[in-house]
Amino acid sequence: MEIMHEADLDTEFMRFMRHVRDKSTATIKSYTQNYKKLRDKVGKELHEVPLEDLVLEIGQMSDSYASQKAFANVWSICNYQMQLKETHQSYIKYYKHLDEKIEMQLRAKHKEIKSDIIPTADLIKHEDKLYKDEQFDKFVACFIVRNCYCRNKDLDIMVVNTYDDVDDKNNFIVIEDKKIVIIRQDYKTSKIYGRIQTEFKDKKFLDACKKLPFGQKLFPTADTTAKLQHRLKNSLYTNEVQYLNTKIDEIAKTGDLKELKRVSELRGSGLDQLVTSYNLDF
Repeated sequence: MEIMHEADLDTEFMRFMRHVRDKSTATIKSYTQNYKKLRDKVGKELHEVPLEDLVLEIGQMSDSYASQKAFANVWSICNYQMQLKETHQSYIKYYKHLDEKIEMQLRAKHKEIKSDIIPTADLIKHEDKLYKDEQFDKFVACFIVRNCYCRNKDLDIMVVNTYDDVDDKNNFIVIEDKKIVIIRQDYKTSKIYGRIQTEFKDKKFLDACKKLPFGQKLFPTADTTAKLQHRLKNSLYTNEVQYLNTKIDEIAKTGDLKELKRVSELRGSGLDQLVTSYNLDF
């Protein structure tokens, strides 16, 4: 039987994974996928690849400068973890070049988004129709996305009418007599922002939630991520990002930075992320 020595376990990939282990589950998954894609492309451990070769390789892998930056970041982590050398000036210059290109792409994207904004009145009209048609699960989903500015993952959520059924890991719609409490604990950035709890006293929302079956998920047949995405595609007015774009567009017109901060806290997303990734042009 072959004996595995400690040195055999101290590989580049293992050092890389130890470095990113405290990040969110989604971020770790993204880092891992990017590492494996880049490792397959170059055919050897990443710290062995010279910068000039790296630039050529990742340029062939994606036209997106944001993706190129993500690959470059993986290389930088591996390079430091294996060689313990500070990032050299040529890499910093390359990284700055990618940032400039990303900003150009984002401004073009923002212009495209601004030409396709959906008025809030249209979103509410859609909700009203769902309520009138007694499609209460879809109405509740739309209401939460529009008012919590959340991602689809947040709608993997359980409907309960007692706090005895609330744990410290999952998402819940808690139905009280005169209000609804939305508790989100399982979402993309939960490791950073923790539990997000939001209360609503809207009469239609309260009534619709009370008509949902207790003790099961909002979309009980959506037992996988793919099924949930499919259900939401047929429930929301459009995708959840466009709901957020509508709100951000309103803030851009009013310049209300307190409201932007509120959106940031409700979504569980940094202010920088909201400003650079959606349709604000500061």
